[in-house]
Amino acid sequence: MKAIVTSTEVAQYLLCEVTTVEEHLRRGKLPGLKFGRNWIVPTEALMQCLNQMSIDEANKRRKPVRPPRILTEKPGKRQKRFPPILPKLPLAS
Repeated sequence: MKAIVTSTEVAQYLLCEVTTVEEHLRRGKLPGLKFGRNWIVPTEALMQCLNQMSIDEANKRRKPVRPPRILTEKPGKRQKRFPPILPKLPLAS
């Protein structure tokens, strides 16, 4: 791969539209410089950016690790449920 590529070459490499690459370049999601009407992208900076983006995306997809539950009772044994205690109503005379 060349040391510097255009937005068209980046789009071919990433298998997407040129407009998508240019939008990411404009917003700063991908590294690049604009010379006149064209964007140029250093390949080493692009590779570092893509590596970091893939690591960040993978971290977002990971589920948080839950701490193990501590059982205070024997498993399979259910506690009894008692009906709620209702307040006493005054009797009408």
